[in-house]
Amino acid sequence: MSGSLPENHVTLLLFFSLTISFPAALCTIQSCHAWPMTQLVDKVTDTWLIREVDLGSSKSRLDCARLCVSMLACTSFMVNHSTRRCRLHAHRLTDLDIFRPDLGFVTYETSRAPGAVGSKCTTDIECAMNNSLCLSGQCQCQATHSYSPNSRSCVTECPEYGQEFTVFPNNYITGNNLQVFIEPEMITPEACEAACLAYTLDVCRSIDLDYDLQMCLVSNETSFTAPASFIYYVKNIFYHQRQCAYQD
Repeated sequence: MSGSLPENHVTLLLFFSLTISFPAALCTIQSCHAWPMTQLVDKVTDTWLIREVDLGSSKSRLDCARLCVSMLACTSFMVNHSTRRCRLHAHRLTDLDIFRPDLGFVTYETSRAPGAVGSKCTTDIECAMNNSLCLSGQCQCQATHSYSPNSRSCVTECPEYGQEFTVFPNNYITGNNLQVFIEPEMITPEACEAACLAYTLDVCRSIDLDYDLQMCLVSNETSFTAPASFIYYVKNIFYHQRQCAYQD
């Protein structure tokens, strides 16, 4: 039919009852488009994973898309028609993310994706959110802010901190350390971030990885809470700022 949409372009016209409680940002009638990412097939990532859902007897990508659209935090989703698994993500997924093979999955992005956290970029103007910037080729919240998936915005303080970190090369917070590790096995992003997540005596909000001095430093401060301690333009030190958790 002339003017029809491609078969692999999911178009949703969702009718929401006024008597049912949905996130405030959703309209009673909402049209949402979702596009398949042809370079992200047969692979999955855990980056900003909100939830994984078993679609039961349904094999339709529409059911996964409907779940994504009903959640304000959801920007991209992945669906496997064979296993009927649906994965919802609060981040625009691109080939810059870390994936692992998983046969049958196809990644889709919604109309919320352009300019969202995770989007590819070359300049700050391509990043749509307030207090965001283009960092290492992706849109991220600037160092004074953390990303809140629930509000899809950059905030200065999180109600609860999650497992995601944003890495700012050549910056660090001086002092304000909860723990310091010098063991060689701790001088990796994965190990140092895990130490931050495991710390329970206070809220760990950031880490510094000093590759020259071979140190992992765990801190309860950020560049917003301790601006006088935030140091710019120092080679081989990487500041990792913890991002907000998704809250049901």
